[in-house]
Amino acid sequence: MKISKSQNGRSDKIAKLKAMKRVCVFLLILFLSLRLLLEFTHFFKEGFLLSLLKGITEAAIVGGMADWFAVVALFRHPLGLPIPHTAIIPMKKDSIGDNLGKFINSEFFKEDAIKDKISNLNLIDRFFNWIMAQEEKRVLSDFAAKALNGIIKDVDSATVDAYLKNTASNIVRRIDLPAFMSRMLAFSRDSGLLDIMLDKLITEVLSYIRKNEDEWSRRIKEKRWKFSPLKMLDHSYYEAFKNATITTLTDASNDRNHQLRLVIRREIGTLIYRLHKDNELRDRIDALKNEIIEDPSVSGELNKLWTTVKAAISSDTQSEHSIIKNQLHDAIFGMIEKYRTNDSVKEWMNSKQTWLSNLLLANKNQLAGFISGTVKKWDSKTISEKLELEVGTDLQFIRINGTIVGGVIGGILVTILHLLR
Repeated sequence: MKISKSQNGRSDKIAKLKAMKRVCVFLLILFLSLRLLLEFTHFFKEGFLLSLLKGITEAAIVGGMADWFAVVALFRHPLGLPIPHTAIIPMKKDSIGDNLGKFINSEFFKEDAIKDKISNLNLIDRFFNWIMAQEEKRVLSDFAAKALNGIIKDVDSATVDAYLKNTASNIVRRIDLPAFMSRMLAFSRDSGLLDIMLDKLITEVLSYIRKNEDEWSRRIKEKRWKFSPLKMLDHSYYEAFKNATITTLTDASNDRNHQLRLVIRREIGTLIYRLHKDNELRDRIDALKNEIIEDPSVSGELNKLWTTVKAAISSDTQSEHSIIKNQLHDAIFGMIEKYRTNDSVKEWMNSKQTWLSNLLLANKNQLAGFISGTVKKWDSKTISEKLELEVGTDLQFIRINGTIVGGVIGGILVTILHLLR
């Protein structure tokens, strides 16, 4: 079974307290033995030296016993006897709690001291340093990734689907699709994009004709003039038509002002105008837009999109080489570096530290009440044991000092009396 650090600390304190008590008892027994030895043996003749030794031992015994009584009386009744004004801590527990709360309130929560201390703490630097230390181990980014994964798993899919559909529908409905199409066509025409697209289209058509001459010839023959009396003219007609088509397309490809291009530009200009002014055309486009929005397949695709996104996030956040975790890590570090090196931001954030001091000062009575209330809730025996364990070892030095100082004072008094005789 594992033993906690607090249990180990308590055991060490108990052992030290017992050891100090044994030292005190040993001193008392030592001086008591010396006094008995002086009383019942004749190692020393009657005189100043014997009186001095007796005075020292008797005073040491009295001093040690008196201080033993004083120390024990703080925590319990000596020898279990209900002597008045003993067991002070258990008997005065509530009063001690009240006085402790008042003391902390009056001495620790002074306005100038609190504000000065908090202003010198430089909490912002400490906060950023703590975050940097945590994020160096990727604690924050890992936590954020797990939180994101947990939130996504707990979100109701039906709610998300409805939200995505409503949001997408509202966005698309607000779009003036005819006007948007008109602007796109005007942009393609005015920016030269239309010519680039025509270049590509003409090139592809020419390539198709040259690569598929047999198919091209067959289709022309199927559509040849029915009144042609001579089949031998079919080939000549095909060649002439093919050559004329290739020549026209080649010329249009090389000449940006070719008649074919001008016709296309004019028709596009007409369409741009109609998209602005032709209400019938605009209504037809809007009707098509609304039909697409209401199509059940759109909802299905949005549902698939959410399912795909959710699965991708879940898979990525559980991966050893997670892109999301790396992005969160970079974002957290970037944010920290941005603000910790910005003097104006740091100055502003440090100025807000006064909020903490004001909060403490505004609630100092409640804090003092919390301290006294906590002490009052403690069991009398428990608080006595806790305090003795914390300060009892040091209090044993009072007993040791009482024994030694008592002996010294006893010796001094015997010497003074001897000199006065």
